[in-house]
Amino acid sequence: MLYGDNMPDGINREEITLASEKLLLMLFDFLDEHYGAKERDYLLLGGWAVYIYAGGERSEDIDIYVSNKELEDTIRATIEEIKPKIRSNHIEEISIDFFNSESVFKYMGLDHSDLRNTAKIVEYGGVRFPIVDPTILVAMKFISAPGRGLGTQRGIRKSIKDINDIFYLMESDTIHVNIPRVKRYLKKYILGKSKTYIEFEELIENTLETLDDLSSFLYDEDQRETLNLVREKYLEVRDEIKNIKQFVWG
Repeated sequence: MLYGDNMPDGINREEITLASEKLLLMLFDFLDEHYGAKERDYLLLGGWAVYIYAGGERSEDIDIYVSNKELEDTIRATIEEIKPKIRSNHIEEISIDFFNSESVFKYMGLDHSDLRNTAKIVEYGGVRFPIVDPTILVAMKFISAPGRGLGTQRGIRKSIKDINDIFYLMESDTIHVNIPRVKRYLKKYILGKSKTYIEFEELIENTLETLDDLSSFLYDEDQRETLNLVREKYLEVRDEIKNIKQFVWG
């Protein structure tokens, strides 16, 4: 078992994961029945998306992209209806996060049509899941891994899981991850978050420092190799933007 999946914080993560999986299956079964997975107005993201694509570690949290507020409200109401049907004392500990095209995707240069047209339909547990494109998913993990906050045990654990998730996706025999496209998304994200060159430099340097700090928590060679890949792409983006900064900021 990779370090990060079993950190001693006194919480029974296996029970949370099992409850999360039950909620996930019941929710997406409902959505497929009422909206149809092929419509792709809702997409699975995050750790569960990685697991369904490539295996690895199950997730505690559920991350969902929704195309409109009305659908998000319906999903939230459905979740509240499902919860009492799941016999677990940990059901309230499951984090459910919603994303729309104005969130991280906007900074990556992606809109609803990009997400919808590249999404995949994958069956798991007898349920059809519309899932964000694996290359976009890897790019999101590149972005989130350094940003979890290493000052807390939860932040460390989540950063390590992001690194593990990248590894599982990259090593999968059933999906293809386009690394040049990952780097393009990463570059757009960094430029989108940086209004000035000074902000850009601070963002990059803080990210690299966090990745270096994260390396001290990794004891698995695969994890280290994956972390080095993430760091390498951040360095490449930094160097590219430094070379063209006069065209970016004037």
